Amino acid sequence: MRPSILISLLIITFNLNAQISIPANWTSTYNTHTVGAGTSRLLIYIAAFECNPITDLTSVTYGGVAMTLAVERDRIGYNRVEIWYLNESDISSSTGNTFTTTFSNGLPYNTAHFTYAVTLDGVDQVSPICQAESGAISGSATVSLDNSLSLLSSEMAIYATSTGGVYSHTPYSGYTENFDNTSGPGNQSGSVSHRFVGTSISENTTATFSSTPNRAVICGIRILPLGANCSSPLPIELLNFNVKPINNDNVKINWQTASEINHDYFTIERSKNGTDWENFKIIKGAGNSSSLLNYNTIDYTPYEGISYYRLKQTDFDGQFSYSNIKSFSFSLTYDKIEIYPNPTSDKITLVGNSHELEIINVYNTLGKNVSNKIVFTEYNKEIIMIDLSKLSTGTYYIKTKTTANKVYKQ
Repeated sequence: MRPSILISLLIITFNLNAQISIPANWTSTYNTHTVGAGTSRLLIYIAAFECNPITDLTSVTYGGVAMTLAVERDRIGYNRVEIWYLNESDISSSTGNTFTTTFSNGLPYNTAHFTYAVTLDGVDQVSPICQAESGAISGSATVSLDNSLSLLSSEMAIYATSTGGVYSHTPYSGYTENFDNTSGPGNQSGSVSHRFVGTSISENTTATFSSTPNRAVICGIRILPLGANCSSPLPIELLNFNVKPINNDNVKINWQTASEINHDYFTIERSKNGTDWENFKIIKGAGNSSSLLNYNTIDYTPYEGISYYRLKQTDFDGQFSYSNIKSFSFSLTYDKIEIYPNPTSDKITLVGNSHELEIINVYNTLGKNVSNKIVFTEYNKEIIMIDLSKLSTGTYYIKTKTTANKVYKQ
């Protein structure tokens, strides 16, 4: 017999070759953005605008909490790009989902300013922005950052543009374009693009336009994943980490890495509450690898109820980092135990779920445990024979993990 199982999965998505993820989509709005779920989040807010008279975006708040300026750049005082951010502790302190902006000299030209926002998860909270660069040009169909972005594997990069005139934008190689706005009332354009970094590179990020604007500005940032630092990539590039039930009462845990650098071992940790963790199993890492590697193991004794799992990776110098957490509800409903023959003169057979039959005790009608007089023979984990021949004639109670059954000894 098998238990019935109720399972609900909390799915966490890993982006290919990165541990930074996007739990809530990009939005293009002047005022609001709903922050996605996560535990190490970074909220990015970008303003791209043309201004006349010259104005500056002097402050941005989200839900009443002040954001931090990462980078800004203008061209001849008119076209401007600014990138602001808010980390996890400040996101948690916010009291709404509204951006409030303050400009130094009134609203941008014809009140036209393109704004973009995105929520990221799995971002380092000490140094979320490793590098911020900008560039500007006049009379050219391309604009580049003044300094190259030195991108390491597992990081993320974002860049935004602003141009005078209506020109469509072609994203730089490797980037996904999120917005390309060409409908500003002052004949201005704005765009934003991002990429996840699979292989460490240095790139002079360049935006290309459909024609030659009178001026163009670009700003770019390099975003650090949780557990990494700005001078070296994550020891591993984790592609996915999954848990799923198998055979009705076990849990299979598997994950993939795209590369490993000076990586010593994995530790699978589990928890009943998502706060207090215990080591479940340690699995040796590959050391150094640039190939796709698959890992898996099985938890044969999962918790009943909600179980949480996470993957800890430790490199050779003792540095470590964690994956995101996976959780699911594993609720077992046991069937009744079958006992036969009953009554019996000597031996009985118990048939039931292996979890139910992990504990078996025999009591007489006075409540005394007489299991020491019993011989147990296990055919498999779901069929157990009990020899009652040494007991006196009478009534006894067979107690398993959650059931009690009356047995008559003749």
